[in-house]
Amino acid sequence: MFVLPGHQGTGLGKWMIQCVMAHPGLQGLRRMMLVTSDAHGLYARHSFAASAHPERIMERLGKP
Repeated sequence: MFVLPGHQGTGLGKWMIQCVMAHPGLQGLRRMMLVTSDAHGLYARHSFAASAHPERIMERLGKP
């Protein structure tokens, strides 16, 4: 999910993460992961933190 640039700073991102975090189907999860390029502060306010083990996270971009 993302907020279009013209709507950033209006509280939509905060509202969306609050909705996700409150969703009954997501309660009790042991781990949630996300990727962000510029919303670290927003997610930090909702108890997200940098991975404790970045050496275990891998990705594959594009076609091999």
